Amino acid sequence: SPCLNSGQPYKSNTFNFTTLKESPHISSSTVTPTKCFDTTDGTATLSFDRTLLAGETLKISLVNTVTGAAVLNQDITANLQTSTSYTLQNLPAGTYKLDLLGTYNGNATYTDSSTHTINFEILKPTPVLFDLTSKTDVYCFQGNDGNIALSANGGQNQYQYIVIKDGQSFLDWTDFSNGNNASLQNLSAGVY
Repeated sequence: SPCLNSGQPYKSNTFNFTTLKESPHISSSTVTPTKCFDTTDGTATLSFDRTLLAGETLKISLVNTVTGAAVLNQDITANLQTSTSYTLQNLPAGTYKLDLLGTYNGNATYTDSSTHTINFEILKPTPVLFDLTSKTDVYCFQGNDGNIALSANGGQNQYQYIVIKDGQSFLDWTDFSNGNNASLQNLSAGVY
């Protein structure tokens, strides 16, 4: 046989190698912007391809890529033992890079593939600007034919208004009736 040398099998060099268990992969992510231009309520939800195995741990590292500042280093092991998703909450607007760091029975797991890191951006809406587009004064003494028209722009296009008349609550929070326009009608004289 060609694999024998004087009746003895050829021997090759011995190679030692270590295999690493691979951490769960990030299969998808969903990012939610902040609700207002100055709030810190953005979120990023990570979906993983599996739950953690017994003896496995997983941590996340979140860095703001503009400032280079570490935003979060958190152990998410307890969350991923029974679930395949995790939501980062209370994030301000910004650009981020998230990396995973895992262990299995005390040994490092493989977390260097593109499915173990994500880059994402939390957006913020523009500030909301309100404008009084028109007003019609009451025509007759003690009449109630006054009107106020408002418009709003910016934000997330979901507007509400509250009305105070002569320093007292007059109308509680009310949705704009026509997209970014609202009209208050049948008003009596007063300071609104």
